[in-house]
Amino acid sequence: MKPSSTHACPACRAVIPLDDINVTLDTALCRRCGKATRFSLLCGIEVISASIRAEPPKGVRVRQNLRGGIEITYHRVSRLLFFFIPFTAIWSWGVLGIYGSQHQKGAFKVGESLFGLPFMLVELALLACIVQGLFGQWRISLNQGSGTAFLGVGSLGLTWKFACPRGSVVVIQPSRTKINGVVQDEICIQSPQGDFSFGATIRNDAKRFIAATMAKVIAKH
Repeated sequence: MKPSSTHACPACRAVIPLDDINVTLDTALCRRCGKATRFSLLCGIEVISASIRAEPPKGVRVRQNLRGGIEITYHRVSRLLFFFIPFTAIWSWGVLGIYGSQHQKGAFKVGESLFGLPFMLVELALLACIVQGLFGQWRISLNQGSGTAFLGVGSLGLTWKFACPRGSVVVIQPSRTKINGVVQDEICIQSPQGDFSFGATIRNDAKRFIAATMAKVIAKH
């Protein structure tokens, strides 16, 4: 990839000279603010401003939390369910054939049961994906320079903590996730304490609204 003089620092928007870009080491250094950024990301990122539309897109809700910060929730039924549900039904029929036949005969066979165990585990993973697609949600909370991101159903799921002090930059950048061969963008919060990325599977309109809301809150800290 050949660098050009049009690359700007995501933190202060200053133009980064060619002399401060090292394609081999994948680094770009901003002399104005001192922030170093991966050049490969710099070519594909979109810095999000704090301006947002009045109404959130479908599936997004923003409210004040008990700590005086904000909580953003996102839930949309995934289109992947149109694939997972019929595929899981067919897969379950095969698993039922392995264990159901033993039940009908009233004989437990260790060999057949061990053979069917990997298929059973795959079925459980598919069922978990269906439950996540139907009822799962993202919950992002921001409170005075720190935040948490939760992905799961109810209280069951994964939680990540991240720093977002004033001066942090919120960007949209390419992720490692692909859907139908297309690279998906993700939200990234860049702070002196480190970067935190999430939300590659969130719909694009909701993704940009969430990023802009976060940028607005961070700017007020």
